[in-house]
Amino acid sequence: MLKHRNIRFFICAFLCFTLAQLSSLAHAKSEIKIGYGIIDGYINKDQTGPGYEIFQAVTKRLEQRGYQVDITTSPSKRSIAKYLAGELDALFPIVMYRGPSANNYKKWKLPQIPLYSSPLYNGGQFVIYNKSSRPKRNTIKSLKNDHIGVIAGAFIPGELKAPTLYTVSEIATPQQAFKMVAVGRIDSFVVHENWADSSFLKELDGHLHYGKKFGDIYGGFITQQTDDGAVLLGDINHIIATMIVDGTYRQIMNRYPNNEFLIRYGK
Repeated sequence: MLKHRNIRFFICAFLCFTLAQLSSLAHAKSEIKIGYGIIDGYINKDQTGPGYEIFQAVTKRLEQRGYQVDITTSPSKRSIAKYLAGELDALFPIVMYRGPSANNYKKWKLPQIPLYSSPLYNGGQFVIYNKSSRPKRNTIKSLKNDHIGVIAGAFIPGELKAPTLYTVSEIATPQQAFKMVAVGRIDSFVVHENWADSSFLKELDGHLHYGKKFGDIYGGFITQQTDDGAVLLGDINHIIATMIVDGTYRQIMNRYPNNEFLIRYGK
């Protein structure tokens, strides 16, 4: 009987040790820093909006899984700089262009396509605005001889990243860019379809038109391309899945019924 007890003891001890080891592997890095980048005039504002609520829900569940989360909030460009410097383990929100080329990430100075989570919002597609008296532009190739405007710091097609064969000017705000197109200071303006305030565009009704939409822009979390980053990404994706299944994600969506950015996951 004593022998059997000893065997059971050693089995229990071995299982406890193994589980402890697995637990340490599951959280190879338990203290993490996550950045929340404010994109002014876009899906998120500081302390408000569906994006901020999603961010809070995910980070809260990370803490429930045993992570110690240190959150830093700063403008999007500054957050990206911190991420690139290795000061952040993860970043939200970041746009993820599901296109054919990694060059699309060079705008953010990301050396390669980052590890990114399941998409949480859809930023829409690109459109090219022109003065209504000029021909519509439907592709980047059609802009060969145009003076092109883009928003400073915004996500743009990879073909327009410097160095480029195109003449490209970065403009501070979409309002300024639309006015420049309307008066002919620039020939074309390449922008996300949802970037500009629709009420502002009504003021320029009749002065501008745009071509066919192209490209798809999704957003979510990115993590560092390390073993720890891969583990963290797995946990974030698991959390996103459970938020969809248990209705948390839909509850956030329902608080913003007119929001067109959040991706609809079933009923």
